[in-house]
Amino acid sequence: MNRHWWVTCLAVVALSSGLASCSGDDEPDTKPTTPTTSASPTEAPQPKGADGVTVDIQNWESHAEDPAVLAFKKATESVNASANKRKILPDFRAGFSKKPLRTLVTNVRLAWRNNWHVAPVLHAKVRRSERQGSKVRLVMCQWAPSHAYLKKNNTPVKKPKRVWDQVVYELSPKADSWVITSFKLKGRCPGGAPS
Repeated sequence: MNRHWWVTCLAVVALSSGLASCSGDDEPDTKPTTPTTSASPTEAPQPKGADGVTVDIQNWESHAEDPAVLAFKKATESVNASANKRKILPDFRAGFSKKPLRTLVTNVRLAWRNNWHVAPVLHAKVRRSERQGSKVRLVMCQWAPSHAYLKKNNTPVKKPKRVWDQVVYELSPKADSWVITSFKLKGRCPGGAPS
């Protein structure tokens, strides 16, 4: 496996595309609320990450009440905060099924060994959130430079292209939330740099 894979695949940290997909093997427990894309007229501002890393979703107002988007945001923030804090955080473990979790833990430990970290703000936007039977297919665009692993001097480990990576996630219900069971880098999204 390409040691720099980490999460171009998850596109949480866009280093290289050595591995193109990850799949989970967990079965859903129960069926939580169906995701929606309608925004509430009294919606709260986008929350910051609980552990020092925030995924800033550019089109938050349209997806603030979508449980799949909320699950993606929380899991992604926790993966990256785990890299920065040098410990596996509870929301990281809770946000993924077993197979992608194992892969991501391996890659977070690679960051620890090399003293790499990520920036405190990562940029993303929702392209689509679709219910497919008991699962959700979430298509996210993630600004590659903001997701890159950084060295101590804050330069990227591998210089990323200035593009929006398109990553397709599958989420399944588990208890009263959604977990990411697979993700795959699938090309690019259109658009310029985030504002």
